[in-house]
Amino acid sequence: MSTTPEIPFRRGVISPVECLTEGFNLIKDQYWLFLGICAVAMIVPTERRDRGLSGSSRAGGCRDQGYTVATTPFRAPDGTSKP
Repeated sequence: MSTTPEIPFRRGVISPVECLTEGFNLIKDQYWLFLGICAVAMIVPTERRDRGLSGSSRAGGCRDQGYTVATTPFRAPDGTSKP
């Protein structure tokens, strides 16, 4: 049976402020592009949810509020119910 050597634990080796500074330095030339992409990513799901376009969660949301949702069975163009 082999034993693993004990790894020393050192406090304060990683500085959070230094990590944030280095991360910002990586994206600072494209900051506004990155910020815009994040803003759009946050707005798009909100718009879909407010308009009731979020797919399967729409029916679940209505059921949670006590409403019923009329659903129709799937019909293929040839009239069969197979997808």
